[in-house]
Amino acid sequence: MKSITDHGFHITAIETLVLERSVAERFLELYKSVLPEYLPWVDQLASGASVVLEVNHPEGTVYQRFRHLVGPSDPNVARTIRPNTLRAMYGRDKVHSGVHCTDLERDCQSDLEFIFRYIARPDGR
Repeated sequence: MKSITDHGFHITAIETLVLERSVAERFLELYKSVLPEYLPWVDQLASGASVVLEVNHPEGTVYQRFRHLVGPSDPNVARTIRPNTLRAMYGRDKVHSGVHCTDLERDCQSDLEFIFRYIARPDGR
């Protein structure tokens, strides 16, 4: 988290969750027919605790800035071409990438709602 705040991001929501496999499947569903890593990703996400964050940045363009900080989806590629990114520093491989960030800006709000409204705070708090 220090790496994130050191880059000017403000953490506006944080939860630690353990997702059941069925919930992990629903959360990653849009990747099911696109990425061969879908099932290993589901297994990884359901294997233990995850810290989920909502971040903001005072200069706006949060999605683009955060995607840039996260880096390429493959940590091995990230270590070669963008070694100061989160995935380069904390990821092992495409399944254990250290960080999940939605691929499309238009999916940000629905991902946040899925995690924070329906999973972390089902009572709406």
